[in-house]
Amino acid sequence: MPAPTNISSCAIACITLSIASFAAQAQLTNNNVHIVVGNNAQLRIDNNMTNTSGATITSNGITQVNGSVNNAGTIRGSGNLNYTGGLLHTGTIAPGNNNIGELTLIGNYNNGTGILDMAISSANITTGFDKLTVQGPVTASGTLQVAFVNGYNPPTNQTFDLVTGTTVSGTFATTLLPTGWSAIYLSNKVQLVSSSVLPIVLVYFKGKHTGASNQLSWMVSTDGDPATTLTLERSDDAKTFHNIYSTLTTRKHGEESFIYDDNKTKAAIHYYRLKITTPGEAIMYSDIVALQSGTIAEPLVQIAPNPIEANSQSSLLFNAVQADDIKITIADMGGKIIVNQSANVVQGANSLMLNLPSQMMPGIYLLRVLSSSGQERNIKFVQQ
Repeated sequence: MPAPTNISSCAIACITLSIASFAAQAQLTNNNVHIVVGNNAQLRIDNNMTNTSGATITSNGITQVNGSVNNAGTIRGSGNLNYTGGLLHTGTIAPGNNNIGELTLIGNYNNGTGILDMAISSANITTGFDKLTVQGPVTASGTLQVAFVNGYNPPTNQTFDLVTGTTVSGTFATTLLPTGWSAIYLSNKVQLVSSSVLPIVLVYFKGKHTGASNQLSWMVSTDGDPATTLTLERSDDAKTFHNIYSTLTTRKHGEESFIYDDNKTKAAIHYYRLKITTPGEAIMYSDIVALQSGTIAEPLVQIAPNPIEANSQSSLLFNAVQADDIKITIADMGGKIIVNQSANVVQGANSLMLNLPSQMMPGIYLLRVLSSSGQERNIKFVQQ
């Protein structure tokens, strides 16, 4: 393999291709540079491409990679990204170029442990909301975050096709969505819909360890066809889930409660979620509940207070499976990291003071907690 080609630069680094075509035969590693491929330009890499943390590639034209793509930075734009190898995604993919746009990926797409960042400013199918179009199969994982911008308040009967592919499988482990909105999974797309128009709403999903088993309980409220399938899923790592129980709703209108005792637990901690499949084959998921011996399930990560008032302090409430060294980052919706701190936690409940900047701009932020084993938890909060 030829020696890697490093792109590095001075204090302000931006490489722009406007109407040109540029080809590189060596492996391309983008280190902390913003590469812009213009509307009429093409960047061709006849090898693998790595986009490191802090680096950005904006593809408004065509970016062709005849190899694999390793993205730990940010990929955005309203053009095409073609790759013949796989995509390893641990950074951020954000369609558009600091505005609304549609990014097309040609190849298999797996969101990995990365973030898919989407914005919605209107219902206009062309210019109103971000879209990720994949000419290949889509595997949902990692984090999906969606924000309404420019003061947009959509009607509850509006739906948004955020991600489309030849097929869609998997689920986003973390969804950071506007209040009252849900992500549903269809055979070839992921949609954002108002929870109020869904035929079923999850009222709560919680659990506790009873000594002999893990007891999960949930309540749904239905309005329409009662034949909705509720599937309880369990995981040992919060990544790969397996079905352990399935039932149907029986009420056409109103609330219905369910309880299931899982007495086949082996690991020190188990993760549970509820899969909801409507008669129309739309799929929704609950938040994940974690249970360990003698512990009542609580949210894995919580910020108090949320929203955070200007010039006030805030704490991270973290339920740790075991004593650990964790890393905490806070990023704005553009992906810029503004807080990076470490902490030692004990098994069980922890309260950690966050080192927030004194002059944080009002807005929505993403907090990420990373354990030493690589498990990741995300939560969105508002700075007033």
